[in-house]
Amino acid sequence: FGAILGTVRDSSGGVVPGVNVTVTNVGTSQSRTAVTNDQGDYLVGTLLPGEYSVGAELAGFKKELRIGIVLQVNQRARIDFALQVGQLAETVNVTGGAPLVESETSEVGKVVESRQVSDLPLNGRNYLQLATLVAGANGGAPGNRVSAASGSPSINGVRTEDVTYLLDGADNVDLQMGHPAVRPSVDALREFKVLTSQYSAEFGKSAGGVISAAVKSGTNQWNGSVYEFLRNDVLDARNFFAADKSPFRMNQFGGTVGGPVFRNRTFFFVAYEGLRTRQFQVRSATVPTAAQKSGNFSAAGLRPVFNPFDLDPATGLRAPFPDNRIPASRIHPIAQKLLSFWPDENRPGDPFNFVRQFSSLNNAD
Repeated sequence: FGAILGTVRDSSGGVVPGVNVTVTNVGTSQSRTAVTNDQGDYLVGTLLPGEYSVGAELAGFKKELRIGIVLQVNQRARIDFALQVGQLAETVNVTGGAPLVESETSEVGKVVESRQVSDLPLNGRNYLQLATLVAGANGGAPGNRVSAASGSPSINGVRTEDVTYLLDGADNVDLQMGHPAVRPSVDALREFKVLTSQYSAEFGKSAGGVISAAVKSGTNQWNGSVYEFLRNDVLDARNFFAADKSPFRMNQFGGTVGGPVFRNRTFFFVAYEGLRTRQFQVRSATVPTAAQKSGNFSAAGLRPVFNPFDLDPATGLRAPFPDNRIPASRIHPIAQKLLSFWPDENRPGDPFNFVRQFSSLNNAD
């Protein structure tokens, strides 16, 4: 959510109390009102991101109307008025957006807007990848399980698990993994803001930063979209570790629709996204060689294998098997049976002497 606030003065610069200030959402025509206090200040909070008009009126002054004010997620926009003496029936229209300089908070951050979210290329259509457009954010440490699973960024060098995620102002953190519990479709997302430092105490709990996202909402105008993204092995190169090019199919599809239920009163917005993946994957591993399965560990570079039942009475230390070979009589039948379940090596080399290709299916909605 955001807020619009400001101070109302007259043409001489004096504050004007008791002014009726009306904030109207252009898309839904829904209005919120406030009255300036003794210092001429007003505040209208908990506003959804979007385009607004703000009007100020008081008997003895001309009504002033500000239009074209675009309120971003988690923004506190200051809109001040200087009322002119005149008839209330007269209206002064002023066109202009919200101020570019953030004067109401010390927080440091950046808004990734709707056009950037929808137009910039994303592998897998994960909006969190765009968080790296903000100074101080990166893709996380290599091998980090949270970054690998969800694309969660690291902010200012802090672990990815220490980032707070908000969705329409509500907490959206998976308490087990630390990544977003719900990740909306890119087409359903209006915009999101990445706060990197000096943000308000209301965003406490995490030291890494805050990512506050806002989804689209219905308006008086009907809007919708339909899309599908395709990846295919015909367009891919061969995996370096594979003998040939592996089959790969990925379809990511969905749509959105939003509009009025009762004009100027009730609205709806629905989004759906599906993912279907069919992929042959290649995995490398280390398995025992045929010699090692028989108890032969005499190859160069292998550590000594000690006989647990042969102790030196002088030192109490175990003695190694001769030539680093375990006699067949010392290998238990159950162990021999278990060794038969290990696959045989199929790729010479050390340490990864086994390569496996398998089909991976992923259906998500």
